Amino acid sequence: MENLLVNLTISVFNSNAICRRISTVKERISAFNFLKNKNEDDFAFKVYAIEEFIKFNTVTSDDLNIAGMYYINKEVKSDNWVVLIHGYTQSKEEIALTGSFYANLGFNVVSFDLRNHGESDDKYVSFGVQEQKELISVLEYLKNELGAKNIGLAGWSLGAFTTNLFALTSYDLILKYNIIFGVSDSSFFDMAPTFKNVAKFNFPQINITDSVYEGVINTYKNDLKINTDLLNLNNIQKKEPTFPILFFHGKKDIICNPDDSQKIFDFRKEIVKSKEDKLVYFENSGHIQSLKKNKYDYIMEVSKFISDIKFK
Repeated sequence: MENLLVNLTISVFNSNAICRRISTVKERISAFNFLKNKNEDDFAFKVYAIEEFIKFNTVTSDDLNIAGMYYINKEVKSDNWVVLIHGYTQSKEEIALTGSFYANLGFNVVSFDLRNHGESDDKYVSFGVQEQKELISVLEYLKNELGAKNIGLAGWSLGAFTTNLFALTSYDLILKYNIIFGVSDSSFFDMAPTFKNVAKFNFPQINITDSVYEGVINTYKNDLKINTDLLNLNNIQKKEPTFPILFFHGKKDIICNPDDSQKIFDFRKEIVKSKEDKLVYFENSGHIQSLKKNKYDYIMEVSKFISDIKFK
């Protein structure tokens, strides 16, 4: 019976009904009207239309076709890029609009669909481990095709963990692509409790016990050959330099524990001796809702953080 529950959980977690449940571009972007200014007193901020983004495709090291889109800044000629990484069940269109404010800060912007999301190929969602391959393929495209010189990473939820994992495990690639900063919004530290919260939110009819979760992880590790040890950052022992990260988290987050961003912040101090990181909490925000609830303060924090970064 438990094996059936394990297989059902993996199947549902990776199903199109969950991962691609918002099927049309119109539906994906309709929820982001909050970015637009409501009145003259609101924060002056241009929202870029999806039609202004240029589509591209790239291929991962495990032969997945990855769909992406990028915006070349028309206001300022720039070699600086921000790579936007979406969360579970999201898409490149959603995150392109969410992070379009980076163009107002002088950056070119790129977003892409993670595996098993949007228009990218099917493959098991691996909670941030295998998703490194999509990120690397996009970084390679930026460097070789678009001449990117300075790159920042900005991730939300699953995308935030992907950013944090990359920052702690990819020293050579950080140097190769000149990754100079990261922004992490609503990351988790350990996948175990987060997986149960995600399941409860997306498919509450399945009871994810500790043993069912262990069965899922064992299947991923033994059958799918995914290094699930990396899903708990405590298992990372390397002590290598990395780029500074600005952490955001809403205190009302019921998916990723708000304390997880503090844990990552403290962990990085100990393991990489990072002195430029910053952690910002918003009392009024739930999961990946901090920008929506606190647009001005959020963008000003990003702007101040980036202003201290050294660019080539």
